[in-house]
Amino acid sequence: MGAGLPPLPTSSSSSSLFAAVDMGTNSFELIIVHANTSGKFLTLGHLKESVVLGLSSAPTTPLALQTLQGFQAILSSHHVIPNHTHCVATVATREAANRNEFVRCVKEKTGLEVEVLSGEEEAQLVYLGVLQFLSVFGKSVLVIDIGGGSTKFVVGKEGKVSFGASLKLGHVNLTDKFVKHGLVGQMREYVRLVIRESGVVEKIKECGFEMVDLRR
Repeated sequence: MGAGLPPLPTSSSSSSLFAAVDMGTNSFELIIVHANTSGKFLTLGHLKESVVLGLSSAPTTPLALQTLQGFQAILSSHHVIPNHTHCVATVATREAANRNEFVRCVKEKTGLEVEVLSGEEEAQLVYLGVLQFLSVFGKSVLVIDIGGGSTKFVVGKEGKVSFGASLKLGHVNLTDKFVKHGLVGQMREYVRLVIRESGVVEKIKECGFEMVDLRR
């Protein structure tokens, strides 16, 4: 699993290394970065493992733990300080019947402290992530992020979020509920209904935006 990570820069030290673990519905991702003296981040490695949570009422714990243990082994081999690692979980864990048990199990088996994000926090982080890659700081941006368990809508400008929401319209859950049963037409109607009842469109119109960034 760790073969895709290059050797660390010779000038780097453990204090300049940071990592993030994203426990999404469709996949788990690990990124390790080096913070240089100017405060910019250089990505050393990015790994993505298919886990597919959210197809039942509880996370698929064995596969999830196996993946996280692999991530932890990589973090240890790269000497990333534990408090320089941020591990977050999204809608599948947030809505799981065994959420607290699962989070405790991850801590016991891997040492990773899991922060379970709210839908609004997910949306805010999506916007902040866009600012790292696109020169849109001064513009009002509507970001739509289609994930495995939810779709996030966020409007932000100059680093501040004016509106953020997360709807349970992820491609994993929609595929499981509709596409696998040949109900594509019903899925479209369901998506329209959820968006209409959420009031997201009206709230986005109130905020206004200059550009749209759509991502998966």
